[in-house]
Amino acid sequence: MQEQTSADDKPGGGRIKRLISFTLAVVLLITPASAEHRTKYKDKTDEAWLWTELSKHSPSDFVTAGVLAYFWRESQYRSDSIAGWATIQREQDWDICRTVRRKTDKGLSDGSSRSYFYSIVWECGGYGLGQWYSAGYLKDLYRYARKWGTSIGDAEMQCSFVFHSMKQNKKLWRRLKKCKDAEMAGRLIAIYYDGSSDAAPYMGRVAKKLYDKYKEAS
Repeated sequence: MQEQTSADDKPGGGRIKRLISFTLAVVLLITPASAEHRTKYKDKTDEAWLWTELSKHSPSDFVTAGVLAYFWRESQYRSDSIAGWATIQREQDWDICRTVRRKTDKGLSDGSSRSYFYSIVWECGGYGLGQWYSAGYLKDLYRYARKWGTSIGDAEMQCSFVFHSMKQNKKLWRRLKKCKDAEMAGRLIAIYYDGSSDAAPYMGRVAKKLYDKYKEAS
């Protein structure tokens, strides 16, 4: 009986096999990671990372410091925070943040969990790094996350979203771009999101401290 010839024994067989292996490796390297794998959930230990990420979208270090101060006051840098906390325990140790994240991410591609997300956040008050809470902000955040193809709790997406949000107010954005100090930027951002000047002095002081801490890192 004639002996069978393997693919490697055929002329050029080894080269073809190596070429196929190389092609598969390249495809795996260039294929985008899924939203689950590239999602970044940030917490209070990630201040320096947030400074760097915000700087990518910010017109100046003054504005970066103002936004960072706002994030610190609202969520302590937790990107999946609800009502200012990373975890809210309810009956039977229900982690509301994890539940919202899981349910929302699962339906993010077709919007099936949008109503669930809105109703839970409206009940508790505020979501994400900026603790966005109004119907307009939440719907805009949800659409923005879908556009990015990532989680609503993704910190990288939220760092971009906060500037997208502020740019909608053209007067505010013009004033922010003209800011010559971090304290003024912090005050303007506080007034924009709070609707009053009550927290402005405090936010201004925090922004100045953050600017002094990170200005040389940019």
